[in-house]
Amino acid sequence: MGLQDLLVDPEALDRELLATILKAFVLVEKGTGTIRFTPAWNRLPAPGKVLAYLLARKAVRALGLTEKEAVLPKQIERHTGIKGGTLRPVLKRLHDERLLDKDADGYKVPNQAIELAKAMLERASGELRA
Repeated sequence: MGLQDLLVDPEALDRELLATILKAFVLVEKGTGTIRFTPAWNRLPAPGKVLAYLLARKAVRALGLTEKEAVLPKQIERHTGIKGGTLRPVLKRLHDERLLDKDADGYKVPNQAIELAKAMLERASGELRA
């Protein structure tokens, strides 16, 4: 094993894994990239809803239906219905747990955290299958 074996592409995305995670919680409209929530999403606690929504944003970006993956708290609140008083502590906690990255464009799930997000959603819902 050489040092070259340690290199990874930070942009590499496991699309199959992302689809496996999301199929229980969201649907994406063709053409518009509008995210629609399933009944299973409605049963998630707020942290699970945030993760599923931000993973859906990642999928919409990967499908070329939006230019930006990251989203600001106000946009998350508007799209998910999670009020700011609940949302902001959830975003902080998920960021502290390294499940989210934050920059000037807002929050997103980094590719290296997708497996962690999957595990959290599995615990929260019991809906996902390996």
